[in-house]
Amino acid sequence: MMSTKWLIGFFCVVAAISLTNCKAGNKNSPATTGSTNDSAAQSGNIETGIEKVKPAPGKGIFATTGIAGISSNKYEITADKTLFVSPTNLFKGDLKLLNPKAGAKVSAQNLELKWEPYPDAAYYKFSIYPEEMSVSSPYVNERLEGTSFAIDKPLDKGTYRWQVNAYNSADRKLAESSNDIKFTIN
Repeated sequence: MMSTKWLIGFFCVVAAISLTNCKAGNKNSPATTGSTNDSAAQSGNIETGIEKVKPAPGKGIFATTGIAGISSNKYEITADKTLFVSPTNLFKGDLKLLNPKAGAKVSAQNLELKWEPYPDAAYYKFSIYPEEMSVSSPYVNERLEGTSFAIDKPLDKGTYRWQVNAYNSADRKLAESSNDIKFTIN
C-alpha cells in the first residue's frame, strides 16, 4: 500500500514538472503550419481515437516509457486540433521469485526455477545472465506458461542473475521481478 502511495506521488510530481516545462517550452517554439495530426501522420507516429476531454491550451507533455522506465515526451499542440498519442503500457515490479533465492548456492543438477503466479498472467519469460562476461547464457527470454522451469541446459560454475516477466493474453507486460536476484552454481 505504501509503495502505491509513493508511485502516485511520483506521477504527480513528474506531471507537475512536465506541465511547467511544457508551458515554458511553448513560448520559444516556432509557429507551425498544418495540423499536428498531419505531421504525426507523415512520420507514422499517429494514434487514432475519440477525443474525450479537451485539454487545456498549451498542455502537451505525456508520460511515455523510456530507457530508465517512465519519461516524458513533448508534442507540439495546434489550436483547435486534437492530438492522439500512443498509449503507454505501465507494469509493476512485484513479481516474486521463489527458487533459487537471492544469494543461494545451488547445484546445476536438478535445479528448478520457481516464482509466484501473477494475476491475469497468460505466460512468462525468464532469463538467466552469467556474471562472468565470457560465459554466454543458454536462457534469454524463454517463454513458458507455467510458474516453474527445470534447468535442462548446462550452467557453468559461477554467479548468475535471473529475472522473470509476466505477460497477459494481449502480450502486454504486467510485471517483472527484481533484476538483482543472484545465485551461485557450485
